[in-house]
Formats: sequence, C-alpha cells, structure tokens
Amino acid sequence: NLIGVKLVIIKNTLWMVSEKIIRLIISVFISAIVARYLGPSEFGRLNYYIAILTIAVVLSSLGLNRIIVREVVDKIMSRRKRSIIVSTSLYLRLLASLLIWILLSFFFYVISSPQDSLNIAIILCSVVFISIDVLDYHQQGLSSFKIISICRTIGFLLSALVRIVFVSLDFPLIWFVSAVLIEYAI
Repeated sequence: NLIGVKLVIIKNTLWMVSEKIIRLIISVFISAIVARYLGPSEFGRLNYYIAILTIAVVLSSLGLNRIIVREVVDKIMSRRKRSIIVSTSLYLRLLASLLIWILLSFFFYVISSPQDSLNIAIILCSVVFISIDVLDYHQQGLSSFKIISICRTIGFLLSALVRIVFVSLDFPLIWFVSAVLIEYAI
C-alpha cells in the first residue's frame, strides 16, 4: 500500500512537472515572437495589463485555494459536503471576480486613456474565468493531476497558436490582450 501511494505521488509529480516544462519552453518562444512583433512599448503595455490581472486574480481568490484542496482531501467528509464546499467557493469567487472587474475597470476608466481602460477591461474579464479554477483545486484534492495537467496544457497550446496567428496576420495590441482572455476561457 505504501508503494502504491509513492507511485501515485511520483505520477502526479511527473504530470505537474511536465506541464510546467512544456509551458516554460513554449512561453519563452511565444513571448520572444510577440515581443519582437509588438516592440518594446506595446509589449510593455501588454505586460502592464497582465500585471494588473495578476493582482486581480490574487484578490479574487479570497484565499480559498488551499482550503478547497484541504477539505476535498478529507476522506471522512461526505461527497455532499464536498460539493457544497466546492460550489460555495465557486459562487464566492465568481461574486468577488465580478466586483473586482467592475471596481478595477471603473478605476482605470477614470485614470487611464480610453484605449488602456478598454484593454484593461478586456483582460480583467479573465478573472471571471479564473474563478472556475475551484474545479481545478477540487481535482487536486482528489489527486487527479493528469486531467488538470492535460487540460492546462491544451489550453495553453491553443492560446500559443492563437498568438502566432495574430502575429502572422499583423493584428494590433488589443488582439493580444484578447489572447490572454482566450487562454483563461479555454
């Protein structure tokens, strides 16, 4: 039984590490292509928008990520109680995401240029999709890392392909902002 547990841990670790390695290698190439295409100014603006998104993601998580994993791992808890925890977390995160989207969009509408505020509003829509990560943490609690890794990798690869298409078709910055939204939606 102990050997079986160790094998599961090793398999889960390999799935997570392989996903991270794939993402790292491909993102270096895609970032280089996009940076070269957009130029320093536009690429800097894109990263500025992504930094704002990162802050919004942290705020919208409400600190529930580890709680979800911990509670789902609890074998004594009934399936019904687990689903209540997961669904409640999802609703709380969706509500927090919508509030953060409204507040930050309004804030940047007031202090930024119209183009910047539009780009920020678009990229902040990703926060709503990130709320669905509750299901990801549920799967982590169940030790289903294979499913998580495959889904994340497919989503990332599709997003990378979208970015390459945008570069090849000579699309402006707003499309690359939308590509971030597309990645999180996938």
